[in-house]
Amino acid sequence: SLLDKTELLNSPVGAWLSIPAGTAPTVWVSDMLAAQGIRETSVTGSTATLAAALHWDPDATWLTVANDVLAAINYGPVRADMEGRLTVAPYVEPHRRPLTAVYGGEPGDHRMRPSWSDDAQTWSLPTGFRIVVEGTDDRPGLIGAADLPEEHPLSAAARGRVLLRTDTAEAADQSVADQIAERRLWEALQVTRRAQVTHPVDGTVVGDLVEHRPIGLRGAIVEREVELGLGAVVTDVIRHIYTGGELPW
Repeated sequence: SLLDKTELLNSPVGAWLSIPAGTAPTVWVSDMLAAQGIRETSVTGSTATLAAALHWDPDATWLTVANDVLAAINYGPVRADMEGRLTVAPYVEPHRRPLTAVYGGEPGDHRMRPSWSDDAQTWSLPTGFRIVVEGTDDRPGLIGAADLPEEHPLSAAARGRVLLRTDTAEAADQSVADQIAERRLWEALQVTRRAQVTHPVDGTVVGDLVEHRPIGLRGAIVEREVELGLGAVVTDVIRHIYTGGELPW
């Protein structure tokens, strides 16, 4: 009874399943939840319908099917709130969500324990990008190149190693190939930072935008663990993704 209620949907469909074009995903998911015996739900309705049919193998779970159908109309995945209601709602980018709580030691802040983890993976980020443009009978092949400047903290000079990513593309000339490589390099520089905050139960739920004041991190709650006892204690993982060369320091 203490499991995340989405676990109720983790059983396989058990047959080939197709949902035809024209189906309204929110209606289909609502009906599916009812058929699975789930009555405590909160579904934000939509008139949007599937532009094309969707298909699944028999080993797909009902949760996978529901999330795939909802993603087709830019809805977030099915999630459970702290009262056990399964919630279906449009996807909102984390930075566009209202700030739900600020954790820290300032007056008015939500309470938190004075210890936490803070991790940002940067070791796999590229120092450069190469775009391969295949040649033709009329034109030799090209290689578009872009590298981080030496003064950048993630450059080959700063890290002591070269880490390249490559891809193929069409480009009319060397200048265009280099521009494509430059764009791909900055798109590839995504730093995912994850930090923990441990606090009493306070009404926040997975997906809420919160702020970890001691480390200056604002991000969405992506994982939650509840420890029961004399006053439940919640440990949340907050995630923020830095893009376009933006760094967490």
